[in-house]
Amino acid sequence: MESGRAKLQAGDYAGAMAQADLALAAKANDEAARHLKADAAAKKNQLDILDTELERLCIELGVSKPSWLNMPGAKGDTRYLTEMDFQTIDQYSKRVSDLEQHYKAGGWLNQNNRGRIIDQLNKNLKNR
Repeated sequence: MESGRAKLQAGDYAGAMAQADLALAAKANDEAARHLKADAAAKKNQLDILDTELERLCIELGVSKPSWLNMPGAKGDTRYLTEMDFQTIDQYSKRVSDLEQHYKAGGWLNQNNRGRIIDQLNKNLKNR
């Protein structure tokens, strides 16, 4: 279980769930293992939702996305910043800001260059 907790802390959610499954195979009613698996699954789900939003913003705002960012359901059309009114730009700015805050809260902003991508999204919006 220590290995599973360490994997959870390191952001290796699949590894944490695998460790929990091993513990549950040995002891089906292991409450700590069930809790670990649920925590890892919840964190993975939350990160997947955030990464999907990041990919949508990259698509819509014309920012190159890295190869690891390929989330199912992240579809959208490229918007042209020169054709956006100020209200639309403000809405995008809020989405980017909210995404950044959620990444910070989860400890994911500095993983996989997410912070750099957020910076590029903000730069594109400000250079309109």
